[in-house]
Amino acid sequence: MFFNFKKPEHYGLKVFIWIFIVAMNLIVMILDEPLKEIGYRGWAFWLVNISFFLMEEPDLKKKIVSIVCGAVTGCILAYLTLKLYTGYLTGLGHIGLIIPVGLSLALVILCGPFFPAFFNTVTFMYFLAALIVPADAVTNVWTNCMWAILGAIIVNGGCILIIKQYRKAQIKKLQSQA
Repeated sequence: MFFNFKKPEHYGLKVFIWIFIVAMNLIVMILDEPLKEIGYRGWAFWLVNISFFLMEEPDLKKKIVSIVCGAVTGCILAYLTLKLYTGYLTGLGHIGLIIPVGLSLALVILCGPFFPAFFNTVTFMYFLAALIVPADAVTNVWTNCMWAILGAIIVNGGCILIIKQYRKAQIKKLQSQA
C-alpha cells in the first residue's frame, strides 16, 4: 500500500519526460536575463506543465486545449476580479472583494460542467496564482496569458512529442516480437 517495488509500466517514458523537463529548466535558467527583459513569468510558463500531469483527460489534443483555455481564462478572471473590486467595490472593504471572487468561483464551479475547456481546475489554479501579486495580475494580464500559452506549446508540446515517439517505439517493439 505504501511502497511499490515493481517497476511501473511505461517507466521509460517518465524518465524521458523528466530529462526533457530538467533540460527545459536549464535552458530557462541560462536564458534568465533575456527572458526577464521580455517579461518572462515563470509561474505562468510552468503551471501548464503541472496541469498536464494533473489533468486526467486521455485525449492529448483536448487536454492541451483545456489547459490553454483554462490558463487564459484564469488570468482574465483574476484581472476582472481586481478591476471590479478596485473600480466599484473598494468602499466595502473585504466584503467588496468577496463579491468578485465569489462570482469568479461561481463561473469555475457552476459553469465548468457546461464549458469545461474554459472553467476547469487549470482556470482555478491560474486565477489563484495570478492573484498572488494583484498589481501584476492587472498590469500584466496579457503577458501572463502569453507565457501560459508559450509554456503549453513549448513544454507540453515537447512532452506530447516524447509520448508520441515512445508510443511509436512501443508499437514497433510489439510488431517485431510478433
